[in-house]
Amino acid sequence: MTKLDIKIILDDYIDMIYIYEIICNDTYNYYYNLKFLFEFPIIFINVIMTIINSTITDIFIIKHSNIFLNVTTMLLVSLSNYLKINEKCEILKINRDKFIKLYNLIEKRKYTEDISVDFIDIVITNYDNIIENINFSFPPKILKKIRTQYAQKKTLPLFINGIKKLDKYRGDNGIIEIDISD
Repeated sequence: MTKLDIKIILDDYIDMIYIYEIICNDTYNYYYNLKFLFEFPIIFINVIMTIINSTITDIFIIKHSNIFLNVTTMLLVSLSNYLKINEKCEILKINRDKFIKLYNLIEKRKYTEDISVDFIDIVITNYDNIIENINFSFPPKILKKIRTQYAQKKTLPLFINGIKKLDKYRGDNGIIEIDISD
């Protein structure tokens, strides 16, 4: 493998790691906001239940209000658990940090040492291991935004790109120069 091949492969992986970090970060923000949309009403409902239980003396009103508010709370908690929002947030945060560490490792090594095929293998293995930890799909609107924003600027991971990038489309600067817009 020539030094140019190694540089192209490394640059492609730097781009894909960068893109994955952005996808993880944007998706984390998406799920974090969704989490807030589920948790805020639960807090609000608990405040209402406390007020009702503290101020109203009619048992009939208290009973029916508590039943309604408990069912609503349970529905919100069940939906949140079903969608696994907390779990997704945690996975995304951990993997975003792993992508940043891998990116920094490559950047550091790129300017301080000669890059070997073994190092490329380590990068690819680490990249694949991080991706395997993400066991759910990313929101399509985030993928579309990233694809639109970076398709002509970065090498995109295959799942977001929609086409296989071929070296015959790669310019001298290592960037793919074909039109892949919708």
